[in-house]
Formats: sequence, structure tokens, C-alpha cells
Amino acid sequence: MTSIIPRVTAARVQVAKTMRHAAVASFIALGAGGCDGLLKVNNPASLQEGQLDDPALEPFIINGVIGEFQFAYTNYAFFSGVLADEGFLDHINVNLREFALHNFNDINATNESVYGSLQQARQAADNAVERVKKMLGTRPDVNLSVARALIYGGYSYVLLGEGFCEAPVNLSAPLPSTELLTRAIAHFDEGIAAATAATTPANAVVAQDLISLARVGAARASVKKGDLAKARTYALAVPDGYERLAYYSANSARENNAIQIAVRQAQPWLGMQARFRSLDDARVPQPPTPRVSLAGNSIFPPQKPSMYGGWTGRPPDAAARRCPAPSCARGSGGACEPRPCGVSSLYLLGLDLESRHFADLPALRSTRSSE
Repeated sequence: MTSIIPRVTAARVQVAKTMRHAAVASFIALGAGGCDGLLKVNNPASLQEGQLDDPALEPFIINGVIGEFQFAYTNYAFFSGVLADEGFLDHINVNLREFALHNFNDINATNESVYGSLQQARQAADNAVERVKKMLGTRPDVNLSVARALIYGGYSYVLLGEGFCEAPVNLSAPLPSTELLTRAIAHFDEGIAAATAATTPANAVVAQDLISLARVGAARASVKKGDLAKARTYALAVPDGYERLAYYSANSARENNAIQIAVRQAQPWLGMQARFRSLDDARVPQPPTPRVSLAGNSIFPPQKPSMYGGWTGRPPDAAARRCPAPSCARGSGGACEPRPCGVSSLYLLGLDLESRHFADLPALRSTRSSE
């Protein structure tokens, strides 16, 4: 009787060993025959590069250009305002603190983010121009999509030329800001020509909107280059009342207006510099009382300035916190209390007032020279 237990146990051990060997053999066979596919994953929402040459995807490509630019634009507006000492960052993050103190180098994460997003927007636009022209074949210059890509690309070049001393393009040697601005103007001129050639009675309003946007951008680039006469020529062609908005939404974090997170209700970290506070000027609205920042200090987070959609247009009545005239606010329904920037706050990209300023610069320069 005692000999049965060892034999049964031995049999079980042998079966277990056989099963383990079989499992190992199967795994080895799987590895030898199917290793290449083990880590491959398919994303049904993604597009392969070859698909981007499909003419049916033209709107997708152009929307990508606009999306990349709008993401870069709000970041540029935010952090260039900090470098211009319009605002300051009261944050515990070292990169942000160094940036606010103007004490940073090229590898500062904040600086890298602004630069990288502008380069990505520029490259997306240049790629789109090339792809859409290829799709169109014989007459690529007569198309509003080409015009859009050229014009948004032009703005990316403008911001790179304004904000950085130099920047490479497509692995070139670093180009000085004057060359980047020259390329911006070339993009705008080509965009104007494409939109003009593509104008029909059905799309005339859209085409003219793009042409005006390009002229504002070309005037801006010309001013930065010091060519005030050329800037005036572009600017005077922009019609009164012109506005072009950059759009933001709550759909995703990437579509948010970037400034809103820094002026949030709890622990904001963007504050107005002292020189811009208590001016009683509707262009630089401020909250009535300071708030405690993320770093624990009292700051005045800026409210929507005049370049934002929903800007109030004039100071509020101190008692009622409402405008004396309900019609004073741009898109605000009459409520003129200063408001914080939200995730969906729109930002003015092209404006007739900006072009008027560019047009007046030669006269201002002449007046100052004669004084």
C-alpha cells in the first residue's frame, strides 16, 4: 500500500513536467514565428502618410494647419506678454520662474514649448501647401485651401521672426529674423494671389476675409523689418471693421485657450505688472481685488483685454458693474463687467485697428524725426 503514493506522485510530476515543456516549446515557436507582430497596434483613427495625398482629405489637412497654428498662437501670446513685462508668472515651477525673470537659456522647457509649437505650425503649413498643390495638379495657384495654408504659414514665420533671433527651416542653417520675416511676406503675397485667383461669386466673402488677414500679417512683418512704406501699402487695403479670430474650445486640452489655466479662480499664477494696474483703462481690465497665487502671493490676474472676443469695450459702472449703455460690449450682450479668460475665449488674429496703426507709423516716425 505504501508504494502506491510515490508512484502516483511521480506520475503527476511527470505530467506537470510534460505540460511545462509543451508550454515552453509553444512560446518559443510563437516567438520564432510571430515576434514581429507582437508589439504592433493599429489605431483606426490615425492616417498613414500615403493617405494624405488623397484629395478627399484636403479639408482635414487644412484644418490641421489651422489647429496647429491656433495652439502655437495662444502660447506665443501668453509667454511673449510675460517677456514684454506686461505680466509676470508667480509659479513654483523652476522653468516658469526662470522664464519670468528673463533668466533662461535655449533648453528652458517653457521657451522650448513656444518655439517648438511655432515650428510645428510652420512645418504643417508648408507641408499642406506642397500636398494640396500636388493634389490639384495643373492649377494649384487657384485654390482657397492653398491660400489658407500659405497665410497661416506666413503668420508662423512672422511669430518666429518676431520672437526669436534666428531659427532653422527644414534643417537649414539658422535663419536671421529678417529672413524669416521676408519669407512670411512671400507667403502672404502668394496667399493673396491664390485667394484672388480662386474668388468666385459663391466664395467672395471668404476669399476677401483671407486676403485681408494676409494684408494685416504682411503689414506686421513689414513693420518688423523696418519697411514702413510697404507696411502702409498693405494696411490701407484692409477694410474698416475687419476682424479675424483664432478659435478655442473646451473640446480638448489642446483646443483650450492656454492663458485660462494661469488666471483660474483658484491659485492663479499670471499677474499684471504694477505699471498696468489701476489705470482705469478698459483695454487692461483687472479684477476688483487681488487673489492668492499658486506661490502664495497676492496678484491681480488679468481679465480679458481688447484682443479677446467678448471684450467689454469700456469700464464698468462701479455700483452696478454694468455698462451704462447695453450696446457697448463686443459680443457680450451688454454685460461689461471685466471677465476672466476661459478655455473657449477667442483671440483676435487680424484686426482693422491693427492695420490702421501700421498705416499711421510712417507719419508718426516723420513727426518724431522733425521734433
